[in-house]
Amino acid sequence: MESFFVHENLLRSSLPHLLPARSNRTVHLQHDSPEVFAIYLHWLYYGTLPTKDTAAIDPDPTPEYLDLATACAFGAKFECFEFHNAAMDALVTMMNKNNIDNIRSPDILVKYAYSRPASGKALHRVLVDMYLCHATADLLDRGNWEHGHNIQDFLLDIARGSLGRDLSKCEPLDPSNYHI
Repeated sequence: MESFFVHENLLRSSLPHLLPARSNRTVHLQHDSPEVFAIYLHWLYYGTLPTKDTAAIDPDPTPEYLDLATACAFGAKFECFEFHNAAMDALVTMMNKNNIDNIRSPDILVKYAYSRPASGKALHRVLVDMYLCHATADLLDRGNWEHGHNIQDFLLDIARGSLGRDLSKCEPLDPSNYHI
């Protein structure tokens, strides 16, 4: 278990539901990773998200996509919409900048988003739009796409998203379309 020390008033102003009024000032986030809380704290103190330039080491952007998706889910879960929107802006910007077909394991991101109801519909929608507008069919051939409700829900959303849509006219994704 990792410990973080945070100014109480700052934390209360951003996540009022996290600390009870009369708290021993210790919060256990059993279902959230220390990594996502560290991302949140960086944003809380500096107003920016920490970014990694993983392209020089590994051209697969999956880990950073997953970090940003996790940050989006954290913001939605705790109703910290400014943090969610900042993470979503970074995620969409990264999607627009990088070739989405470089993702080696696209199933990991989809499974993450669709297995957590708290991640909200915004994360689902951005993944669907990313696949519809910027991916090639072989992206679904990579990864471990096990049959399950999460994958079925994602594929159903892909089918719904493609109905009545001219996919030849896809523009770069606009982050504000996914704000909550």
